[in-house]
Amino acid sequence: MLAILAVVASQAVAPAPVIHHASKDDCEIIVAIGRAKVGWGDKGPDEPLFIDGPLPDGSDYREDCSWHGLGVGDPVPGTPGKGNGFGIDKPVYGPDGATATTQLSFTVFSASNQRPFLQELSCKLTKRDGHWVLDSCEQGFIT
Repeated sequence: MLAILAVVASQAVAPAPVIHHASKDDCEIIVAIGRAKVGWGDKGPDEPLFIDGPLPDGSDYREDCSWHGLGVGDPVPGTPGKGNGFGIDKPVYGPDGATATTQLSFTVFSASNQRPFLQELSCKLTKRDGHWVLDSCEQGFIT
């Protein structure tokens, strides 16, 4: 009986997963990269956007931005490992708050029996006149 109560009690207090939502700056950075690198504009990008992803601390990061408020169309949400798409990691901000870096990753499955093609770009941005501007993206790994 005590074992059953212990199991029930442990299930009742299981913590909910921690979810960090994209900030206004994060969202503006995502759109700046999306406009320059995937042709994101009035309509959503051609490929699905992976809007949820894990952070190094085990929590989740969700890019649930007001896309229309940022001047772009809604993306189709994708799921990593379940088809083609792209993801933009949570930006890392410099100590002055006026610089940021992030990773843009593409996943393309060419056939069901092949490993996916993966490509990563490391992007740098600067905040100018109150808005994030993409300065450059350097090629990262390619499989």
